[in-house]
Amino acid sequence: MTAADVLAGLPDGGSAQVAGEVFGTPPYGGAPVRAVAARRGALRLRCASVLKPLIVWTGGGGRTEDGERAVRTSDNAATDRIWHAGPPSRILDRVAGAPVCAGGRRARTPAGSAGSR
Repeated sequence: MTAADVLAGLPDGGSAQVAGEVFGTPPYGGAPVRAVAARRGALRLRCASVLKPLIVWTGGGGRTEDGERAVRTSDNAATDRIWHAGPPSRILDRVAGAPVCAGGRRARTPAGSAGSR
């Protein structure tokens, strides 16, 4: 079962937490665990800071100052601005549609992001 399966089956007001372990030592050090927690309904979606670079990468749109704050200092307000400027549905579509190479590297940069120049 994938994280998407778990989150898709949430009833209104329900919540779930999904975690996966990546084997090997990440290049930045620290624990190789990825986690996301979500609640469906009126409450906000919360995600681990490890997802902020992914949101910035797929959000694109030239919000470099917010992107730097979101990634370097885990600034929640900057991440929120990028997320809502996305809009969220477009960011999620880009994440879902981006091919992954062996080892988890991205095969290409999403159109419109800062790295696609």
